[in-house]
Amino acid sequence: MTPILETRGLSLSYPGFDLQDIDLRVDAGSIMGLIGPSGAGKTSIMRLVMGQVMAARGELSVAGLTHPGDLKEIRGRVGYVPEDPPFSPDKRVADIIRFVAPFYPQWESARFNDLLGDFGIEPHLQVKHLSRGRRTLLSWAMALSHGATLLLLDEPAAGLDAARRRQVLKLMAEFVADGDCAAVISTHQTDGLAPLADRLAIIDHGRLVLSGETEELLAAWKWLRYRDGAVSDELESALLGHERGAFGNRGLVRDYPAIHNQLQAALAAGDVQVGNATIDDILVSLTGGH
Repeated sequence: MTPILETRGLSLSYPGFDLQDIDLRVDAGSIMGLIGPSGAGKTSIMRLVMGQVMAARGELSVAGLTHPGDLKEIRGRVGYVPEDPPFSPDKRVADIIRFVAPFYPQWESARFNDLLGDFGIEPHLQVKHLSRGRRTLLSWAMALSHGATLLLLDEPAAGLDAARRRQVLKLMAEFVADGDCAAVISTHQTDGLAPLADRLAIIDHGRLVLSGETEELLAAWKWLRYRDGAVSDELESALLGHERGAFGNRGLVRDYPAIHNQLQAALAAGDVQVGNATIDDILVSLTGGH
């Protein structure tokens, strides 16, 4: 099956920053969490997909359409919610839509107006009178109203309260539910991401440092809490986020199933305990929390 989004060896250079050899695949019906610290390269990947910048090398395709030859068609297939929507502050919502809609052959005016109503946005209002959260919601309404196949969501809950956040995440889940579309959530905040994202990709300093199915990663990454001498020196040296304390030690293991058998005796004696890791635990251990 043709992936909705695929990149191979995608690279980009800015003064002082390099995005290097990014390989991603997002299949239909799925949601990918693209996570990493601020400045890691997440927004650069979004901008590359949208054709706002061009890759130095590598391949990029959306639903079988390839950069740069099919860029116009790709933009029509992508619903983009940027972190800071670049709306002109003096324009009214209705004026923005009159300008934008003709660029999308599948623009759905009724869908857009329904979303504006659901979000409590009046078409006659100027952008400068919209809060940051309302500007984000306006971007959501536009992204969901032109027959997109892929949603690109860059910090998509910026400025939203908890109720609105739940509302837009529900819309995203509905968007991919038919199995024909996909979404990518770019964020440095991982709360609530585990039940949403089928796959995770962690970016740091312009490089992909980890990717995989969310369930598989959370099953493999575990906290070990242990007494002195309960694990081998080799295993202890491989632990990430290692902390030694007066009442015990702990560290993250990347592949718990691979070491489970060698810990059986220590587990039975209570000298080692195993706990679940969160996405945030994994992110901080790989990126240093910067």
